[in-house]
This record gives sequence, structure tokens and C-alpha cells, in this order.
Amino acid sequence: MKNFDVAAPLGRWVAGGMLAALGSIGSAQAQGPTFVSLSPVANAASAAPTGLTAQFGVAPALAPTAGQGLKVFSSQRGGQRAGHSGTVSNLTNTQLRFTPTGYDFRPGETVQVSLTRGIIESSFRMAPLTNPAVVQYTTATGGTGRGAYLPGPDVPAAANPNYVRLADFNNDGHLDALVFTGSSLAAALHLGTGTGAFGAGTALPAVGLYPSGTLAVGDLDNDGDLDVVQSDGGSSGTLQTLRNNGSGTFTAAPATAVNFGAQRLALGDIDGDGDLDAVLNGEQSGLVNIRRNDGTGVFDNPNYPGGVQLPNLHNVIDVALADVDNDYDLDIVTLAGQGNAGAMSVELNVLLNGGDASGSNTGTFSTNAGAVNSLTVGLGQIQGRTNILAVGDVDNDGDLDLAVALNGITAIPVGVVLLNGNGTGRNTVSPGYIG
Repeated sequence: MKNFDVAAPLGRWVAGGMLAALGSIGSAQAQGPTFVSLSPVANAASAAPTGLTAQFGVAPALAPTAGQGLKVFSSQRGGQRAGHSGTVSNLTNTQLRFTPTGYDFRPGETVQVSLTRGIIESSFRMAPLTNPAVVQYTTATGGTGRGAYLPGPDVPAAANPNYVRLADFNNDGHLDALVFTGSSLAAALHLGTGTGAFGAGTALPAVGLYPSGTLAVGDLDNDGDLDVVQSDGGSSGTLQTLRNNGSGTFTAAPATAVNFGAQRLALGDIDGDGDLDAVLNGEQSGLVNIRRNDGTGVFDNPNYPGGVQLPNLHNVIDVALADVDNDYDLDIVTLAGQGNAGAMSVELNVLLNGGDASGSNTGTFSTNAGAVNSLTVGLGQIQGRTNILAVGDVDNDGDLDLAVALNGITAIPVGVVLLNGNGTGRNTVSPGYIG
């Protein structure tokens, strides 16, 4: 009788089965939840202030702890509200619901929602969200809607105010005024009374020595209140977060060098990781500077991974962050000038996140040909920095349009140019001119 060696084929069978099982597990590991949509929809202009719902694909089911990966940023009160002044719950196996507690979103404020890889599925593999997303929308306002205003009391600010930001910094339900003045080289917080009046200013820690600086407001450390980030505008400038202690008093975080004068600043989650990053202009350097937040309000340096300086955009006058191509990540829009200061050709540049409209949320941008959509919008003067960019759905068609305010020269008066967006990041100049 012939002897058969069964050990070798048995070993091959066992090894093959194990490899197949491991391959199956490895394949299954890649199948995390898929984000489908948000209600309110992205870029909505008059959303209900009562919460939001995120919809995911039919499989796999969301884990009970999936809501920890949903971050909801208010721009006027409460900062990052999920887990602080709002709860996230699993409505179904494929839906997450954020509900404000204590107070709704404020009328007319911008809400940013970050759906991060912290949203996981329910199996032991806990596979993360396959397509992190960032969505912005604006809440509805009340009143008559007629745009009529009555005279009100003046804010007792120092001379030469450059910027004013309205937000509730001490969480008492009233909007406060944060005023940056060139004469004091610092910002001052004027607490609101809720009647349209504001108290005397309390100085915040100064970030630099230049009167042309800028500031922005957001929850930079995700602790449920609104912080302030400042740039001093100097040629060897700094970027620094002032952390809110919860009562409208602030403590300075470590500063980051930005290597040039930044006079405009935008905040947003450019990489879908659930914290607010910074994008700054470089008016004289022709740079757009990207600084990623480490989650505590400290921004990275350009010499370290994540800090990026994008060249070749001429004199960058203004900068904004918005999803102009409707792919659930934030793109960079810049207003730039080329030529002499007396007759500047003002151009608009759109830099798509990831270099395309794939919704990659990589937080990487390129100025290579094909990665930037550019359009000359008119002539203006760079002096006084009165060339200003604004983003919004002007014609209520579901995609973002742009408005550019020009400090005119002799050939063109001061006014506003409207640019109609088509949802791909490209714009055309609309007929008419608002003078």
C-alpha cells in the first residue's frame, strides 16, 4: 500500500484557509461608513436653527459611539457645541442627529459641521468613515426682512478701528463686539447688554507691533467657547490664538511665525479632522499661507509638516474658505492684485481642496496650471485694503457666488462686482455693477 504524506497538503489547506480568512478580514476592514448627505444641505442660506441630521449609507451600521466623530462649530455662540451645548444621538443605524441644548443656533450665523474619521461602524473592526466631509450653512433670520436700520448707540472703541467681530464670548446670550484698532495695536472686547449697546473695552493680549493686523473668531481648542486668533501684519509676523477661559477672558497660546504680513485671515476645517485651521493672505509676498491646527489652538510652522506657503498668486489682498465646488470640502478663494498700486488688475483665484472636485478633504492645494481657476474682475487700488471678497449664494440656486468690492480708480468707480458660481469652482461676471 502506498503511503501518502497528508501533513503537507493539510498544512497548505490550513495556511490557505487562514490567508483567505485574513484577506476577508482585511477587505472588510476597509468598509467603513459612507457619508451621503446632511440636512440642512450644504451652503443653505436660511436653515432652521434647531439642529441637523447626517445620513450615511445603508451598510455598515454605525457604532453607538459614532457620534463622537461629529463636530458642530457655531460662529457666534458656544463654539464647538457637540458634547458641550448639544448632544449627538444615533437616530437609526445610518443616521446621526445633533440637537442643541440650552439654546438654538443664533439667527444668521454660519454653522460648520465636520464629519471626521471618528465616525465608526459597529463591528469589532470599528472601521472609520471612508469619506470625511465638511459642510457649512447659514441659519435663518427673523424680522421683517426689509433691510431697514435705525440709528443705535456707538461702541466706545479706541481710534482707528480696523476690524469688528460680533460673537457671544461670555456665553450670556448677548452678542459682544471684538474691535481691533490700529492705534492700540491690539483688540478690545466690548461686552453686549442685549439692547444693542456695548460696554467699555477690555484689552486682549497684543500679538505684535503693527497696526495692519487681523483677527478671526472660532473655537480653536474644541472646548465649547469662542477663542480669538490674531496675526500682527508685520513682515516677520506671528499667528497666535487667545484661548477663551469660558467667561470672555483670554490666555495666549504659543505663537507661530508666518514670515510675512498677513492682513486677512479665514478659519475652517480644511482637512476634515474636526478642528479649525487657518488660511492667511500675503499682500506684499504673493503667498497664501496654510496653518493646520493641532487641536489645541496651536498652528504649525511652515518648516514642519502641514505648514504650507503657496506662491505665484501676486499680491493676495483677501482670502476666504468655502465649498465652491459642492464636494464637501473647503476650498480657498483669494482676491489678488497685479500691477502698480495706482492701477491694480484685480483677479480672483479659486484653489480646489486636493486640487480637484473629488471631496478628498486632504487639505492640500496647488497653484499649478489646472489647479487654479482665475478670473480678472476689474481694476482697483491696493491702498487701504478696501478690495474685499465675500462668499454666499446670491441667486439662491444652491451654489456659492462671489462678491468683490473694488476701491476704484478713475476708469471704474467704487462699487461691487458680482460673480455667478456654477458649483464647480468657476465663476462668471454677472451683468450690472453695484455702485
